[in-house]
Amino acid sequence: MPKDKVEKTFEQQLEDLESIISRMESTQVPLEAMLADYEQGTLILQKLTDKLSAAQAKLQKLSGGEIEELHQDDGI
Repeated sequence: MPKDKVEKTFEQQLEDLESIISRMESTQVPLEAMLADYEQGTLILQKLTDKLSAAQAKLQKLSGGEIEELHQDDGI
């Protein structure tokens, strides 16, 4: 990646992915555009997954490896 190109934040990339999903859900998107959106979406998804994995690893390191997983039914 060129030094002058600033990488988007996690939140910005998530917004981009949500926008792609919305476009793909539209019935008015040509096949070629949908394929391009799908490809871009998978790249963004991989970046987001990598960032989440890195954040989880950092949290585990900071907490001494003792991180409890949060579940939706935990009242959160």
